[in-house]
Amino acid sequence: MAGFKPTGLEDFINRERQLPASPVIPLSEAQKAAQALQGGPQIQKFDDRGALVVSENSVNINATAFVTTTASLLALANNPTRKYLLIQNNGADFFVMNFGNQATLLLGIKLAANAVYEMLRPSIQDIYIIGNSAGINVTILEGT
Repeated sequence: MAGFKPTGLEDFINRERQLPASPVIPLSEAQKAAQALQGGPQIQKFDDRGALVVSENSVNINATAFVTTTASLLALANNPTRKYLLIQNNGADFFVMNFGNQATLLLGIKLAANAVYEMLRPSIQDIYIIGNSAGINVTILEGT
């Protein structure tokens, strides 16, 4: 059959044969975050209980509790070794955070009530937070 061009399923199969073989490994969100922090795909090892075996490439997570006021305050000092940052609003009102400069209710990143802000390649600058109201509980996780 000269000039015959496959279509549909046959065309799809022929295209797939031309692609280089590569294993597809589904990753959870936590594994994706770990890859980003460690600079690329890594083989994860688990012990017989299913717990992740931590390697020398791991990131240490430090938790900080912060309570807002209606004035801009330093919530976390600059850290040149910061590799990960998660800021969680545990309150019923919003707050505003800013990196490197004082925050105002009009200048910075607004985080709504019960919201989370996560950075895999975070700023290493000081973090200032101002609450729309006083008493908003904030959890900050910093990876170094």
